[in-house]
Amino acid sequence: MAAPRDLGIRGLLRHRAYVLWLTAETSALLGFSAWSIAVIWLAYQVSGSIFDSALVIFVQAAIWASTSVAGPFVDRVRDRKKIYQVVLPAEGAIAVAVGLALRAHVLTIPALLAAVAAMSLMDDFWWTVNQTVPPTLLPRESLVRANGLAAATQGSSSIAGYSIGAVFLLLVGPEGSAFLFAALLGLAAVLLVPVRILAEPSPERNLWRSFRDGWRWLARPEGRPLLRLAGFFAATTFFSAAPPLLIELFASRRFAHPTTAYGILFTSEILGAVVAGLLISRLNPRRRLGPLIAGAVMAEGAAIALGVAVAPVLAPSALAWFLAGWAGGVPATIVYAYQQTVSPPGLLGRAISNLYLLPGIASSAGAVALGALVSTAPPATAGYGVALGISAVGAVGLLLPFLRRLTLDVPPGPTPEVVVVGAAPVPK
Repeated sequence: MAAPRDLGIRGLLRHRAYVLWLTAETSALLGFSAWSIAVIWLAYQVSGSIFDSALVIFVQAAIWASTSVAGPFVDRVRDRKKIYQVVLPAEGAIAVAVGLALRAHVLTIPALLAAVAAMSLMDDFWWTVNQTVPPTLLPRESLVRANGLAAATQGSSSIAGYSIGAVFLLLVGPEGSAFLFAALLGLAAVLLVPVRILAEPSPERNLWRSFRDGWRWLARPEGRPLLRLAGFFAATTFFSAAPPLLIELFASRRFAHPTTAYGILFTSEILGAVVAGLLISRLNPRRRLGPLIAGAVMAEGAAIALGVAVAPVLAPSALAWFLAGWAGGVPATIVYAYQQTVSPPGLLGRAISNLYLLPGIASSAGAVALGALVSTAPPATAGYGVALGISAVGAVGLLLPFLRRLTLDVPPGPTPEVVVVGAAPVPK
């Protein structure tokens, strides 16, 4: 039977499999966010160096850059729930170990970096399978709207997680965020129990050939637009560590209550990304995607400059970082929706994870470079320099012909079957 057209927001919310998956992801991201805000601030508190916080971000980004290794494994699995059943409990166990070490006061920066590396490796599989689920569950015409809805829903969970993490920093300590992360990962695994996400598995059984096939498809004419888009996206992700590092820098140097300011500004930035997700979901843009992406990148640079200018006044600083999060949330939502729509089902995990290689390398390199900058330069110089660099990337994007022509024209096609145990099959 032919796949339905765009389901709309109401149709997405009635799609039981998608809602269960989204709820599980929301639970996991609630804990992930609480731990993310804690681990960056923890590294700074242990050593007094923002560069150690940058190292945490570098380790995460460097491991995430190897996401392409996870792609062949994900594509070989028909029931993608099995990946969640392995990855979520494993990362939860590592989080518990970190929390216990923190409580016993035996955790060092090298040990923390090793734990972050292991958890980031689990994230490679978690992230890769996440990218394959929406196009498996939903018709392709609904992917932009679904990505916007997911960004908003999961972003709301992130806001709550960052807020809880900030409170835990003040009242409980970062080990509480580690235990919360583990508990919510376990809840996510339980929520996924009644769902089978049946995707089209790769017929290639040799892992090396499977890995190579993903790159070969990207080198063909139909895959080259994705490579070009990933290249531009990499230029923007070079600055992805800028918001947390600059927020940490200004919170610790310019505000009377650093921990409180850090939590509020970090949460404001995430709230902006949530609003961006809601806006993209509502508008469901299909045309002029390139100018929208490039314009949002330029706007993020301007918002960061505003945040630098108004510190240490908390209210306008929170507004500035809200605007930075809003602008920064637009490109990723659109880019991932485009990748999910254009990539062939049998190569979905490999194509998308391979495409993250360039942004991942850029992000890890940027974490080190930006960490060195904010650790050595005066705060205003570092902040305005980063803002100028981000705006320059957006301005260059407006000049790129392939980006100006970027659209999402989706031909009709079948949607793979998804089964929810105990429920009627989702109509196709």
